[in-house]
Amino acid sequence: MSPLELRSAGGARWRVAVALIGLAASCSPLATSGPPAGTPLPTLAVAGQGPGVLVVCDKGSFTGRLAGSADDPRLVWLIEPDGRRTELDWPAGFRVQFDPSLVVVGPDGSVVGRAGDTVRLGGGLSARTGALNACEVNGQDWFSPSS
Repeated sequence: MSPLELRSAGGARWRVAVALIGLAASCSPLATSGPPAGTPLPTLAVAGQGPGVLVVCDKGSFTGRLAGSADDPRLVWLIEPDGRRTELDWPAGFRVQFDPSLVVVGPDGSVVGRAGDTVRLGGGLSARTGALNACEVNGQDWFSPSS
């Protein structure tokens, strides 16, 4: 083989190797798509929720520390300043991960809070369940079309 043929053959091998590495990386667990990982949180039930539906939510303000347990059916709750536990219902798409401690993740994959973090929730208490219907989390209204 001439030196030109060797360089051409080497270049082809190099391109194949790079393509194989790229293919392997796209199949790895680090390449993610789809919904954020974690367990779905209890969700605020809204009749007819969807595009073009106006959702009216109480605008009470609740501040406390996030707490939770993978062994509790409610998963995540708010500890108010007086030490009371307040059950929470979240907007659709919120999830919790225990890795190893609690992490609440929003529908967009952003971390909303971790165990012990102080959060501000807007909403109102459900007459049916007594849980706080959290429509607003740390100042972001999750039902507003502009958010």
